[in-house]
Amino acid sequence: MEEQQKKKILVSSAVAVVLAVVIAVLVWLMFFKKIQLSNVLKTNTEKITLTQGEITTPQQDSVLNKVKKNADSQVKLADITITLTDESKKLKVAAKDSSKFQGHVEYNLVQASQAAPAKVELNTVLKPASEKITLTQGEITTPQQDSVLNKVKKNADSQVKLADVTLTVADNKLKVTANGSSQFKGFVEYNLS
Repeated sequence: MEEQQKKKILVSSAVAVVLAVVIAVLVWLMFFKKIQLSNVLKTNTEKITLTQGEITTPQQDSVLNKVKKNADSQVKLADITITLTDESKKLKVAAKDSSKFQGHVEYNLVQASQAAPAKVELNTVLKPASEKITLTQGEITTPQQDSVLNKVKKNADSQVKLADVTLTVADNKLKVTANGSSQFKGFVEYNLS
């Protein structure tokens, strides 16, 4: 009988030890296991655009929001350090040791000020220079008007507007010249009929 009691006590002790280990592992997983930053942030293939203010001071919520995978992500600004690396060409988001996160993710930055789009040649949106244009006396006297521009537009829905061009009449010719600040360039000259 004593032998059976010893076995019961031994089995009970073993079960208690196993349960204690399982509970300890679960507690560790719940409270101490760190989450990889890459699981809560966008992939490092995403290109990130920062404003000049964000480049100057990257440790801010607006920058974190640009790299979060989801808006409701658990990661907070206090959990991470955001820095610029590689001569400000990359953005590095690294977990602080004191946070529940670990690791880092590095992103390529896109220049905030992209080059201006290429200007469109006026001759691609206006009628060919070989066409003769008929203007009224009022349009000849004051050519800077929509009615004159409409007569030389290739299509009525053309995006060129009066503010994009300067219209002049001289020597029985109408000259349409792109303004320097517009999205167009060049000029087209028409003979008046």
